[in-house]
Amino acid sequence: MRKIGPVFTPAPAREAAIRALAEGEPHPILNRSAPVETNRTLKAFIKDTYAPHFKAHHRSAKNLDNLVAFGDRCEKRLREIALEDLTAWRNVRRRDGTKLATINRNINALIALDCGGAGGATSRSSGVEA
Repeated sequence: MRKIGPVFTPAPAREAAIRALAEGEPHPILNRSAPVETNRTLKAFIKDTYAPHFKAHHRSAKNLDNLVAFGDRCEKRLREIALEDLTAWRNVRRRDGTKLATINRNINALIALDCGGAGGATSRSSGVEA
């Protein structure tokens, strides 16, 4: 394992560790390399990466249920999810009578994923206005 630097605050240390793992260096504790898959589906990202992190850092996993609302869009690759997909999903939910607060809660759950490189679909402009 290489020495990354003298002193790091948490954010730069995290970035350096991610870069090191992306370059194929073995994980110092698990003694294995990070998976190379960079264009996973939303469903795989939630299951393999986000849900374990969320459960480890929150008292309840109830808010993960908000992500289930995206249905078949969870089968799309992260880079394939476009703002148009979320807009269409939002419009269908609105026509079905879903309250604006619920729709925004679902969209905010997706924004919170911050899965890096989702094509900009998770911008704040995707919310529903009252």
